[in-house]
Amino acid sequence: MFRFCFYFTLVGSFVFPALAEQASSDELFSLSFEQLLDVQVDIASKSAESQSLAPSSVTLFTRQQIAQLGVHNAYQLMNYVPGMQLTRGDWVGAVPKEHARGVHLDSGNILVMINGERLNEVSFGKASVYTPYIPAQLIERVEFIRGPGSALYGSNAFLGVMNIILSDDNNALSVGIGENARQQLTGQLYQATSLGRFSANIAVEKTNGQDYDVADNVRDPLYSVFANTQFSTERLTINARYQRTELNEFLNLGGYSSDNRHRSDNYAASVAYQWLQGDHDLSSQLSYTEHHIEAQGLVEGLNLPENMPYFVGPNWQSSELKFVSDYQHQLHANSMLFAGVELRRDEQTQAGVVTSYFNDQSGFIELNSEYYENPSRVLSRYREFSDLEHRFDAQAGYVQVKQQLPDFGLTAFFGARYDHVNGIDARWSPRASLIYELPSGDIRHVLKAQYGESFRTPVTNELYSNDDITSGNANLSSEVIKTTELVWLAQGTQWKSEVVLFDNALEDFIDLVMVNEQQQAFTFANVFSTTMQGIEMSAQSQLGEYSDVQINYTQLFDDPISPSFKRFASVAVNMQLETLTLSANALWRDSVEVFGANDKRFYQGAYVLLGAALHWQMDEHTRLSLKVENLTDKDYDTFDARVFDGRVPGYGRQSSLTYTYQF
Repeated sequence: MFRFCFYFTLVGSFVFPALAEQASSDELFSLSFEQLLDVQVDIASKSAESQSLAPSSVTLFTRQQIAQLGVHNAYQLMNYVPGMQLTRGDWVGAVPKEHARGVHLDSGNILVMINGERLNEVSFGKASVYTPYIPAQLIERVEFIRGPGSALYGSNAFLGVMNIILSDDNNALSVGIGENARQQLTGQLYQATSLGRFSANIAVEKTNGQDYDVADNVRDPLYSVFANTQFSTERLTINARYQRTELNEFLNLGGYSSDNRHRSDNYAASVAYQWLQGDHDLSSQLSYTEHHIEAQGLVEGLNLPENMPYFVGPNWQSSELKFVSDYQHQLHANSMLFAGVELRRDEQTQAGVVTSYFNDQSGFIELNSEYYENPSRVLSRYREFSDLEHRFDAQAGYVQVKQQLPDFGLTAFFGARYDHVNGIDARWSPRASLIYELPSGDIRHVLKAQYGESFRTPVTNELYSNDDITSGNANLSSEVIKTTELVWLAQGTQWKSEVVLFDNALEDFIDLVMVNEQQQAFTFANVFSTTMQGIEMSAQSQLGEYSDVQINYTQLFDDPISPSFKRFASVAVNMQLETLTLSANALWRDSVEVFGANDKRFYQGAYVLLGAALHWQMDEHTRLSLKVENLTDKDYDTFDARVFDGRVPGYGRQSSLTYTYQF
């Protein structure tokens, strides 16, 4: 029934607008540099605030800035956020892995949302396994919280929050080609009628992938479909979304193989209604999301018959049903109250397996030649995984107060959220932000002192897994982080800069611990607590009438958890000449050295990745765009302890040429 409703909504968004009056097209580069400095954000307080007065450290990318950076999907923007990085690693190595402020444990420590709806799910905790490719052409803006966000968003809003806001007012068709047989088709439709506003976004992308010198004939092909449709009136919004991602070959479960497989399908639908508007603002949303993953990875290092490799992976499904209601009230001229409740049911509804060895009589995986199967067996249920089929009911409520003292140049935010996950954990997440704006002069200065606590609830894989390698631990408690930030912002008429000093106290982090060295058996445990300090610096400046530059730099004072870069930076330069916009960017990473068992040494020297984008506005309706990432096709590696030599190849050159027609 849900999928029928989804497709009905999707088709309806194309049929009904045919009766409507055509909307005017939107210019890509319509914001001036001064306007870009003052764009407001919603993510930090659930209400519009300027970046300088938001109660969090926030990074924003507009549609214009996304196009200038030349990225192909939303996740790649993370490389241009201070304190954050994006790399590859084991367990579907083509999927992006998020690093945030020195933490890279690949367990869902960053909350990812589309239009405010969470993508992190209950089985693995992270969003990138299911939704790594959201095409840049469909995005209106992306907002990041750098640091804790659980006081508003609950679990997984741990080291950061990423909200991807899709375009809902554009009429355009794009076709693109690129290296490695890249093909892309993107369509956007918007129409306004007397009934309401209709919008639809759809994208299909396919590439054969690059050839890597790690195993014979191993590439990293991609196939992705993304569709989103929305109908809205003054008070009502109905939304439906579908995404499929296929990432085959490359690296999965420690092995490189052309027979590795990964496919994820995701369905989502939501209904939101604005009950009150004005001094009292009350809105509610009911949403449903379904995730399905089917994957197999090569397991190496086992004494198996020749030409009978062992492939295994999950055939899992999970869902989330959520009701959330938010309330805002203008107490008086300088005070605002925010409050909300959330009811959520998370459930892993399927725990099957994909395996190349299976004994029908015993119902178990047995690594014996007589049970070998090629192609692999796909089972929707597997006896050893039955405990994973678990349901979590969660209730949460939050309250936040904003108080302004304009005579003293002060703005304060105080709030907290309480989350209760039945049978797992209950957690308070407080936050406080004191913002002082110095008396105005030629240069505006803003100082912030911020404190927040966040958490990540353990997921079914950590609590109840049961296979030959890992076993779950039902006694796990939530990971917790306590963050203090000191922030200085300065802004002139043609420039803006920000410096953030952060201190993270990390408690009860979950990691794998060995329980049987001979059998290489592991379990999960809350094994360590530590601290992480660092500094994030960013600056934007207009260089002249037609050009501007943005620079980010991050320095960690402590060694990262799971070895990665202690120092990294990015720079982007843009130049606009009438109908041409030329952009160049660079990502810099410091060196990494790791000594492992048996005197194994991983070393990656410092490197720079160059990129560029060229946009030619051919006329009022047509545009030609060239985007290139890793322009010089530089070879580089990132470290992952689960790979036998620690080396995971980074992306090579990715280029595309796109023709866009706006109507």
